[in-house]
Amino acid sequence: MLLAGLVAVHSVQVGAQSKTCHAADNESAKVIRAVNALMKPESASLRTRLALPFASPSQIVLVSDSTICAQAGQALDSLARAWAPSQPQPPANSNPLYVVQVGSYFAVVDENGPPPNQSQFIFYFSPLWEFRTMFTF
Repeated sequence: MLLAGLVAVHSVQVGAQSKTCHAADNESAKVIRAVNALMKPESASLRTRLALPFASPSQIVLVSDSTICAQAGQALDSLARAWAPSQPQPPANSNPLYVVQVGSYFAVVDENGPPPNQSQFIFYFSPLWEFRTMFTF
C-alpha cells in the first residue's frame, strides 16, 4: 500500500513537472482583465467574500516561470483527487496553464476546461498553494 502511494505521488510530481506556462495571448489578457476587475473598488465586497487580498494592477502579472507553473499544475491535480477521492484518477494533466501572480497569490486557468463559448474557471491559491476559491469568467 505504501509503495503504491509513493508511486502515485511520484507520477503526479512527474506530470506536474511537465507543466508549462502559456505565453501571453488573447486568453491570458482575458484572465488578467478578469482578475483586474475583481480588484476594482466596486468588487471589494466580492473579494472579501472570496477571502482574496487586494492587489494593484502592477502586482497582477502573467507567470512565465516553469517551476511556478509546475507547482500550479500539481495544485490543480491535487484538487481533483481531493474533490473526488473515490473516482479513478486520470494521469496527471500536463497541459500548459495560464498562471497569473496576483500579489502573493496565484490565479490558475487550465484552458483545456470548458469549450470556448462557456465560462472558464479561475482557481485561486495562496502563496503556499493552498486552494482559496474559484470563480468563472
